[in-house]
Amino acid sequence: MELTKPKYRIRCEFGVCKNFANKTIKHSRLGIGCALNICDECSKALFELLKREFKEMKKAEVTEVAETVEIVEAKKKKQNRF
Repeated sequence: MELTKPKYRIRCEFGVCKNFANKTIKHSRLGIGCALNICDECSKALFELLKREFKEMKKAEVTEVAETVEIVEAKKKKQNRF
């Protein structure tokens, strides 16, 4: 993916935002029609949303790993009793 400045004056494509785009996000294998033009306000909001989502995913992964470790330790304790 690439983050560039738009060549022309284009409106932000996020919802009903009326600002002009300052950034263009495009995948290297796709044409210009598949690019996303976004303003600074929407890009900050998107960044915060993604940051929050990844923090929640990380917490869930840590919790899942901790639960797995507890299960494995409980099985080892049961095996050691006999």
